[in-house]
Amino acid sequence: MFTIVHNSAGFWIRFGANLLDGVLFMLIGFINALYLSSAITGEITNLMQFLYYLLIPLFWYGYTLGKKICKVRIVRMDGNNVTFWTMIKRYLIAGLLYTFPLLVCFLIIFSMIGSDAWQLLTVSPEQESELNPVFYEQSTSTLLIIGSLLTFSLFMVSAFMVGLSKSRRSIHDLIAGTYVTYDTPEETKQVYTNET
Repeated sequence: MFTIVHNSAGFWIRFGANLLDGVLFMLIGFINALYLSSAITGEITNLMQFLYYLLIPLFWYGYTLGKKICKVRIVRMDGNNVTFWTMIKRYLIAGLLYTFPLLVCFLIIFSMIGSDAWQLLTVSPEQESELNPVFYEQSTSTLLIIGSLLTFSLFMVSAFMVGLSKSRRSIHDLIAGTYVTYDTPEETKQVYTNET
């Protein structure tokens, strides 16, 4: 099995494609807000976004709408189209890796605070003054800042990998065994046929 990277896309074009997809979901969120109750608008939009990134590349040769407009697509390292498992690794497992430092900090905070931590999730504005002052201690703020910085650092490392490495593969590309290319499905097939 050959594993080559051919005609890979760099940082700015990938950033542009993601930006276009983000604009799409801003519009979808706005439309949802017009027709749905405000309590479920965010959840519906988030679910639609999750399914979009997970399934659309699977059925559309590695394209999302933003990638199609920018003429780039996701392919596996062996030149084949992405599979469901590929997209799970690329989007879900890699997403968990990126947010892992922040999740660990939340777990530490919840373990420090104990059962009172769940009040944060259900407190009304009127009840805020009744909360235990431990919620506002400097240690929780420091942990959240550290977790956020570490998570941001992983995103930055990934961006630098796309911008500076020869293969232009990010952390989520390495996890999923993918790369982003300018090649159409036909061009990719021709490249990998010629290599064999």
